[in-house]
Amino acid sequence: MKKYIEIYNIIKDMILSGELQAGDKIPSVRKAATNFNVSLTTIQSAYFELCTDGFIIAQSKSGYYVSGIAHEHTAEEQTEAQNEIQYDLS
Repeated sequence: MKKYIEIYNIIKDMILSGELQAGDKIPSVRKAATNFNVSLTTIQSAYFELCTDGFIIAQSKSGYYVSGIAHEHTAEEQTEAQNEIQYDLS
């Protein structure tokens, strides 16, 4: 698995678990690159995907923040999971 996808999943899981709340600032690209011991490009790719999927937002000259939409994803996913039909074919 590509490194940026691993980082994407780590941050997404932190958001979905509630460890990161709406409005929380996430580390800058440089700080995250140092923390994860990867290149700036790897972090930029992960952040870009998180932005595209609505988990974080970029604010010009301020940084990246967890979006409020991210927690709506959680509620929608829980509702979908509850509505799924389970088939037992044994």
